[in-house]
Amino acid sequence: MKMWFIISVLLFGLCSGQYQNIPPGMCQGYPFDECKPQHATEDDTFGLNQDHFQELCPLVKQFLRCLKTREEVCGVVIFERPIYYDYYMSIVNDICDNSTSLHQAFVESIPCYKHIRTHLEEVCFDSKPDLFWTYEDFSAVQMQRDYLVSETCKTSGTEYLNFGKLRCLNFVYVISCVADYATAQCSSLARNGTVELARRVEYAAMGCPDRSAELLLPVIPNLNLSEALKQSLMRTLRGLL
Repeated sequence: MKMWFIISVLLFGLCSGQYQNIPPGMCQGYPFDECKPQHATEDDTFGLNQDHFQELCPLVKQFLRCLKTREEVCGVVIFERPIYYDYYMSIVNDICDNSTSLHQAFVESIPCYKHIRTHLEEVCFDSKPDLFWTYEDFSAVQMQRDYLVSETCKTSGTEYLNFGKLRCLNFVYVISCVADYATAQCSSLARNGTVELARRVEYAAMGCPDRSAELLLPVIPNLNLSEALKQSLMRTLRGLL
């Protein structure tokens, strides 16, 4: 997913910095592996903290350039659309600029992002309301059919949720959960920063095509969910639109 891609790049992204010199056979390897330093270890990738974040920023930018160069030279698809490279680089530039609020929010949230990246199920899914699990219960074929014909698949409160709305709701829930956790555990700026990050990498758009997110706004208050969760989802949705 795109949000975790950019977080992973910023937290764990490494680059050899050798993309300028295209060696023979460079297109034979996996681009993400080929763009890592030869001696990088898993301990290195998990070593990022607030103190040496700025030291990593140039390497992150080189990592993205390395991927872009291999995409162009080798004819492989790394970025879904050409404009995504510019999106990611713009976000990295803003996060690495210590004069921006996004930088402060991200740096203060690093411990939480690192934790939730490997404990997402524990933090967000173990306590996920039954309503959201309906989406998980459909087979891939059923989900596609229900989405295409907009069949009603779940009732909650006074609302009927078809697959499209339920899928969108799940994507918004994940963003809300990450934002709420990072806010509670790491930084008061984390909520706005997390939602902005998700918006700019178009994470919600993957689960909320067309006007799905917009159509959820009047629906959420009527769902059979806790008031606190509904407020969180509403705040996230407004930040994404």
